[in-house]
Formats: sequence, C-alpha cells, structure tokens
Amino acid sequence: MKKSFNQQRIVSGLLCLLVILGAIAGCGGRSGGGITASNLGNQAPVVSLSASKAVILSDGADSSTITATATDANGDAITYAWTTSGGTLTRVSDTQYTLTAAAAGSYDVAVRATDANGATTVQTTTINSFGANATQGGVTGSFSVPRATFRAGEPTTSGNTLDAPLSIMEQGRDTSRAVAAKPAPTLCSRTEFAAGELIVGLQPGVTAASVAAAAGMTVKSGGRSSMALLSLDVSGLSRAEALAKTRTTCLNLNGKPGVAYADLNGINKTMATTPNDPRYADQWHYPLMNLPQAWDITTGSASVIVAVLDTGGVAGHTDLSGRLVQGYDFVSDATAGCDGDGIDNNPEDVADMRCTTGGITSQDPRHGGYHGLHVAGTIGAATNNGTGVSGVDWSAKIMPIRVLGAGGGTDYDIAQGMLYAAGLTNDSGTVPAQAAKIINMSLGGDPGESCSAAMNTTFQQVHNAGVAIFVAGGNEYSKTAINPTALCNHAIAVAAVDRGTKVAPYSNQGPGLTISAPGGSQDNVDSDGVLSTMRDNTVANTYTYKYYQGTSMATPHAAGVGALMLAANPNLTPAQMAEIMAQTATDLGTAGTDNVYGAGLLNAYKAVLEAKKLNTTVTEPATPVIALSTNKIYLNENTSTADIIITNTGGGTLTLTSVTDSETSGGNWMSTSTSSSSGKITLTITVTRAVLTSGAYTGTVRIVSNGGTATVDVTMQVNAPTPTAPTGCVDNTIYVLAVKTSDYDTAGQAEAAITATEYKMFEVPNGSYYIVAGTDCNGDDFICDQSTDLCGAYPLFNDPEPITVTAQQFSAQINFAITTVGGSAARVSGDSPEAVLPKSAFKIRRK
Repeated sequence: MKKSFNQQRIVSGLLCLLVILGAIAGCGGRSGGGITASNLGNQAPVVSLSASKAVILSDGADSSTITATATDANGDAITYAWTTSGGTLTRVSDTQYTLTAAAAGSYDVAVRATDANGATTVQTTTINSFGANATQGGVTGSFSVPRATFRAGEPTTSGNTLDAPLSIMEQGRDTSRAVAAKPAPTLCSRTEFAAGELIVGLQPGVTAASVAAAAGMTVKSGGRSSMALLSLDVSGLSRAEALAKTRTTCLNLNGKPGVAYADLNGINKTMATTPNDPRYADQWHYPLMNLPQAWDITTGSASVIVAVLDTGGVAGHTDLSGRLVQGYDFVSDATAGCDGDGIDNNPEDVADMRCTTGGITSQDPRHGGYHGLHVAGTIGAATNNGTGVSGVDWSAKIMPIRVLGAGGGTDYDIAQGMLYAAGLTNDSGTVPAQAAKIINMSLGGDPGESCSAAMNTTFQQVHNAGVAIFVAGGNEYSKTAINPTALCNHAIAVAAVDRGTKVAPYSNQGPGLTISAPGGSQDNVDSDGVLSTMRDNTVANTYTYKYYQGTSMATPHAAGVGALMLAANPNLTPAQMAEIMAQTATDLGTAGTDNVYGAGLLNAYKAVLEAKKLNTTVTEPATPVIALSTNKIYLNENTSTADIIITNTGGGTLTLTSVTDSETSGGNWMSTSTSSSSGKITLTITVTRAVLTSGAYTGTVRIVSNGGTATVDVTMQVNAPTPTAPTGCVDNTIYVLAVKTSDYDTAGQAEAAITATEYKMFEVPNGSYYIVAGTDCNGDDFICDQSTDLCGAYPLFNDPEPITVTAQQFSAQINFAITTVGGSAARVSGDSPEAVLPKSAFKIRRK
C-alpha cells in the first residue's frame, strides 16, 4: 500500500522511538555500550596552525615556527605530513617545524593530518618574506590588459520584439534639485604642503611686510592682492621637522593682528549636429550627454574665454590653431617650473616633471605628458574643420594658464592663476586683455581634506567677478570624500561616468559633487577613454590624439558646455549656470542629488536650452525627438546587463512603439526591458550565456518611437578573451615596477604573463613610489618607450599617484588598467608613451 506523506512520517517516528528505547535499555546500569563517537562513523581530524612570525627575513637565518594542533573525535592516532611552496622547512617535532627563506616571496606552509582510518585534513598558513632587510616591504594588486575585439559588427538575424509602449513628457528644469553644498574649510590641515611656506590673507590696510616682520618671516611672493606667500626659515631641519614647524607656525599665526587667515601652501596634482572631423566618430562621450542636440542651438561664441589651469598649453597643435589667447605661467619655483625661471608670460607646457633631478630632460625625445593640452582639446579643439577631433565648444577661446610643474602645483600658484584668469590683481602685475568667464581646474589634492582658507577666499573673489569654476572630483577611488579643491566655495565639482553611464571606478564619491560628465573607463578597451588632442615627441614633435580617462577628462566636458550656455546667454551668472546644470541633469543612481553622481549626468542640450530661455523666447521643436546615451554597448564576460538612457530632445511626449533585439550568431541570447522615471526611459539589455561557447557575440537593438528610430550595436563576451601581445613585440612579459618618486629609478619589480591578472612585488625599500607596468617590446630593457608597448600606472595611466611602501607589509589593492601606448586599430598611429609621469620609459632588471 502506498503511504501518504503523513503516514510515512508517523511510521518513521515510531521506528526512531524504538531505536531510542533500545539504546536506553542497553544503558541500564551497565558501563560501556550506548551512543559513542565511533557509532557516528570515522571523523577527520580537526587541525589548526599557528606561526610565531607572519613575516621573516630572507637571510636564511630568520625563521618562523609553525605549530600544528590537532584533535580526533574518534580518539585515533594522528600522523602529520608537512610541505611548503618555498623556503626551507626544518623539523622540530611531528607537530612543529620552522621555516627559513633565502629569497623573498610568499610561502604557503601546509600540514596534512591523517588518522588511523585514513581520514585527512589539510591546513595552510602563509608566511611572507619581503627581503633580507627589515626595511623592505611589498606591493600587491591586479591589472587588466586590453582585449583585441570589442565593438559590434552588423547583425543579420532577427530576435525579440518588446511591444509595450512607454512614454515620457518633454523634461524641463527639476527645481527640486539643488547644487550640492560645500563644507566649511579647516585651517592648517592639509596633508601635502610646501615646507616653510604659508599663505596669509591680509586685512584691509595691512601690508605683507608688516605681518612677516611681526612673525619673524619674509615675504616670498605677493602684496599686490589681499594675500601673500610668506617664507619661514626651516633650513637645517629634516623634512618631517620642517613640515611640523610650518604647521605649528600656521596655527599660531591665525588670530594675529592684521591676519585675516593663515594657511598651509597645499600641493595639488594633475587630475544631432555632426561635425566633419574624422575622429569625431570615436568621441562616444559627446552623444552620451546629448551634445549634438545642443549644437543645434549653438556651437559657441568666440567672445567666451575658458581658462585652463593645468600643465600649460601647446600653441603648435594644429587642432587648436586660432583657439588660444595669451595666458601666463604661474609656477613660481624655477626648479619645479622646468623652464629656468619663475612666473612669466609663457604658459607653454615644457613637459612638467621631466627636468627634475634624476628625470629625463625636457629636450629628451621620450618625454611627454601634456595633460593641459588634452583638457583644452576637449573644451575647444577646432571643430568642423575636417581635421582630428571635435571640441565641445566650436568657437570659444582657450586661455592656457600654467600652474602645475614638477610634482604638481601649490595652492598659492593656483590662486594667482585664478586671479589672473578673472582679471583681478595678482602677482604678475598684469591682467589679460579680456578676462575668462569660465575656469577649468582638472587638478586637486587628497580626498578627506577640506578646501584651504586661501583657496576658499580666492574662489569667492573669482565667483564674485562673474567667473564659473569647474573642478575635477578626483581619481583616488574614494567612496567617502572628493578632491578638497572641489569643495571650495562655488566650485562646480565634476564626477566621471563610463560609456554605460555608470560611475567610473576611479571617480571619487562624497558630499559636494555637483554634476557628472563622461570621463571614460579603460578597464576593458582603450577606446573607452576620452579622445582629445595630444603631442608626440617621439616623431619630430608630431601633434596627434590620445585616449585618456579620469575626472580630469570629465571636467572639461562640463566647462565646455558652460561655454555653450554663455554663447546662448551672455548674461548668465555662475550661480545660474550651476543651478541649470543640476536641474536639467539626467538623474542617475539615487533619486535627486547624491554623493556618487551629484545631480546626475550633464544633459548638454537641456542645459543650453534652459540657459537660452532665460535670455530670449525660444521656439522649441513641436514634436518629440529620440536621443540615446550611446549607440554601442559592450558587455564583458562579467557583465550581464547594460542600461541605455533614452531622452526626449524635442517637444511633446516621446513614446516608444517597439524595441527589437537581433543576434548575429549564437541564437537568442539577448532580451530587453524598459522603465521610465525622472524624465527618462531606461532601456535595459540582458544577456544569457548558459549554452554559448567562448568568444564574442554581436547583435543590435532597434528602437522605434514617435520621435524617430535608433539602433544600438551590442557586443557580448563569453569567458575572458586571451590578451595578445602587440604585433612585433619580442618580450610580452608584463613588468610591474616600483619607481622612486625622488629620482624615478626602479626600486622593485614583479613579472607576470600577459594573460595574468595579479602580481606580487617584494624587496621594495620603505618609501614613496609610482607603480608602473608594461611590456619591453623591443628588448631594450625599458618599458613604455615604444609605440607598440603596453603601459599602465596606478591608479590611472594619465593621472598617476604615488604610494607609500611600509616595511614588512604589503601595500595592497594597487589595481590599475594597462593600455596600449599606440598603434592599435582603436588608436591613432604613433601615439606617444606619455603617461603623466616624470619619465615615460622605465628600466627593468634582467635576471
């Protein structure tokens, strides 16, 4: 008879009861018997390992004692077998061994405990040896190498159609969104600052000389404006002592008669209408923010000047011909300036840090950098001239102001550059013939600090002069704070998004962000960076183009749109500009203004349109016009969904009538769904890989609406493609180097296969280093010096940051992307090995 579930449960319960009663009866008054561990079957031993030291020296003498402790539930005897991945194990007893090492490395010591019945347990512990010297440490992290094929071809097979209509009304300004507030500054709190220098704000009628004399200091610069740079004698002191004395003096000087404020001189670092420019097709970052539709309203005005405070300009670049106006060099330290003098009226980029001690000279053909040139090209490269790339603004003038030299730039020099740009009194004793209306500052300091008093005061002065100030949010991967310069009064702080409108991995997050703009992310493919103007010194000073990534690249997108807004409305104030950008942004992430995207993704069309509406009556399109954030999607092997933002850049209501996805090969692996909110439609593409073999698959999504039809190319990767060596590369090993920030010599090295993703570096002395990596394609024992080389730096190739190595421990999570130096299909041929580092070729150590 077949039993029901309840009947089976009752019978099983009776059997269990009989077994238990039998066991109890068996226990009655007798020793032995009953339920024991042996009745439960043989149990494997339980083992733990303890080490007397987690780190040993690789001198062959220093040792760590590893002890095994094991128990066996069955009471069986236990035997032990010891192994190690390296070093030398010496027996002390069956349960204890010592490990010594003759070479640096990570050594896994394992013990296998086996009981009399053959049950085993293995336990492992790792002992690190950073070198024979107790002052040595290590670096560990991961890297990504670009793959060969990324973008979709033309699909031929049909797929699924999503028929549910979805509509959005024409979206105006969302007045509920406000520009993010800035926190109050903290005096004398900067971490990186110039020893022996203080910026002092002067009260009305007070001279710099009188304050300096009262404080026992001297005037180094200033006196013309309301601030001065005072010098403190720190000669004969160690660097730590000099910094401590400077900070103490700063604190003591605040509150003294005649002093409005005293602060440290902080050190900042480098951070529709279709033009006929041939490389415009590679500038995916413009359609992402609806820039072509903004060009239908205005392509800019030559009466608008944008000041670029950066590494300087490059007057000879063909794609900036006729776009530059007179600027200035405010790098006051002659050594840092690399041009043999202090401030002067020549803002030409002399390759910033290349002339410092130990670096290659500015005449060396391998030098490069040109961070400011790349930024300037995004704002205003000559456009629709049949050459190179397009700029955001087709007509605005660029004022190059050099404030970054060797090692970055100080708050004081940057403040003087800002005053000059705004036509205010400054240390040069001169002002431009026409002041700038916008300042772009793709630079800044370490997140977690506040804006200095000097910078806050300068920002207020410049804002009061009618100048809008755009500042990069920073690239330090911070989840809690942004670049302190972006926290200054009235700073329009810019975060970066990638090609898929997601926050870029490096983009700092925290209070104070205003807006997001395209900054790129080159983790998967080099051309997912931002393409702009560049100089290649390896081939007779060739002027060329290059993909970079960073908030430094996002910021000029926003500044360029600001210039278009001024062309549409010359009476626009900086406050109105920031407010309109925030209120017309495409909302991303958490609804409203947040700490990741600010108010959202900059919508150039809506921002320019609303600016024009404040100045004149605007006749808007009567019918809807569909606009997509991108027409190309790439889903790497770890990504299964991607979003496309659809907006209405016309009038009325935009309604989607159908969305059809089609696959070229591999069957039906793609599907779509849509949702609407905050004046946008989000189209989500989802892929399924379950039955597909390794490789790249392509398809399209066709979107039909009452505002037109649009197509998106989709590429989906199944399993990670194997990175391949550049053509003609004789050594495709990835060399990861720790190079000194003092003289750029190689102090540490790790080697990995081109197919690897992780590295470990040992024997690195205490100190500050840049982490760079690349191939030595011509076998000359230098990486990054050939156009065929792969090259990368932490955290970004175009915006490297030093790390600190501490003795006897790892500096961990030093992760970065490696890009092609030049010559790939996605890049212009002949691009230079130009990472913004003091050198662009680094010595490797051959074994």
